[in-house]
Amino acid sequence: MNTAYLYMHPGSLNDQMLTSQSRYTHVLVIALTPVSDQSRYEFCRKLVNDHLHYLMCWGAFAEEWEDSADEVICNVFESKSTSIVTTSHIDETLEEVCWFAKYAALTANDEPRSLLILEISERPEYAGAVEIVGADTGTAFDA
Repeated sequence: MNTAYLYMHPGSLNDQMLTSQSRYTHVLVIALTPVSDQSRYEFCRKLVNDHLHYLMCWGAFAEEWEDSADEVICNVFESKSTSIVTTSHIDETLEEVCWFAKYAALTANDEPRSLLILEISERPEYAGAVEIVGADTGTAFDA
């Protein structure tokens, strides 16, 4: 599984940040800081448009991210033939959510899988999440 970590300050969140990066089938959003509804919606729209199959959200603002993704899926991409699953994991540890992202968040058509761990916070705190899921640390970078 191709896995990468991306840290984004909430003030730099925009859909252009992923344009030159790989497309990810699975995304784990570590949402520690609030962002505007519009920024969340536009970023989720970009993820959904780029072959997303599964969006997992963790952190203080996980539910807002899941709601934005669900809104995008319902309002914009009703005609997509691929189903997209969204989950928020507010009562679980990051280790549990990383395990879930690596092993349990699978569907029959998820090969090859790619996982993006996207941390949105004032400063990077969870870069170690890549190690939890066994990511290639050579793909980790800051935005």
